[in-house]
Amino acid sequence: MQLHALAHGEWLLATGDLAAARRKNEMLTQFDRQQTWPMGFTKRYLTFFSQLSAQLGNYKQQVDAQDQLLRIVNGQVKSVADRVLLSERLMFNFNQQNREIARLEEVAEIKGVLLDLALDKSLWQRTALAFMCALFLFLTVYTYKQVQHKKHFKLLALKDELTGIANRRAILDMKKRAISQGKETGKASSLISIDIDHFKAVNDEYGHDVGDELIKSIVNTLSHSIRSSDKVGRVGGEEFLIVLERQSLPHALEVAQRIRRSIEQQIHTTKNIKATVSMGVVEVNATETPEEAAKRADLNLYEAKKSGRNTIVA
Repeated sequence: MQLHALAHGEWLLATGDLAAARRKNEMLTQFDRQQTWPMGFTKRYLTFFSQLSAQLGNYKQQVDAQDQLLRIVNGQVKSVADRVLLSERLMFNFNQQNREIARLEEVAEIKGVLLDLALDKSLWQRTALAFMCALFLFLTVYTYKQVQHKKHFKLLALKDELTGIANRRAILDMKKRAISQGKETGKASSLISIDIDHFKAVNDEYGHDVGDELIKSIVNTLSHSIRSSDKVGRVGGEEFLIVLERQSLPHALEVAQRIRRSIEQQIHTTKNIKATVSMGVVEVNATETPEEAAKRADLNLYEAKKSGRNTIVA
């Protein structure tokens, strides 16, 4: 019954019947989501609710829904990463035990040879030395590979799968570190919150594959518009955050204008799509927390979208 209601609501939303879609959403909210909804259904509902809120112009509800969806996805990513790391740890312990057994077997074999070749001490010494060197070399190489594997998995856990830039968790950590360092040095940092205008329309008209192409094209422009010391990350579907370390508001506005013009002038994707972005820019105050600064940037972003899009509010 719930699945049918959600599917009907999605169809109503897709056909533009917002009033009926909203009534269908109100019916869905009467169900006990925490006890009766599986994870996949919850994600599908949050996506529907986010899109409905956007169509109705309720951006706060849209952001709340996207935040819930991102928490679910991040939880799943963390769970996968934890399982991978646990698997690697168990495999490492298992290999260590096998090596120890192999080593003990080799030692036992060597002792047997020594009993038979008691008169040839020098041969035993050379054999033992070669064995220990080989064992040491093997352990050194294996340990190095394990360290590299762990670094690789840790790096993957902090990257956005589609674009390769920092994911939500990573960019929020970078934001906190930059703001903390700025307070210590007395040099303020700035934040730029970015959202692709009318991105849902691109997905609806061309499909999600082209939507992904557009996101990659936008990210390429963002990455080439900032310094190597600055950071850019994807905080949600078509929303991004740039952290400009030790940069004042006037400089941040220059960067934002350069990005806006560059994106507006480009042709994106294989479908030759024109695209624009809306941006909210803030300079972090010495008295506010990273969360408060990010909230101000988001509020400026919402104001930019309300004022006609393809604009910057600081």
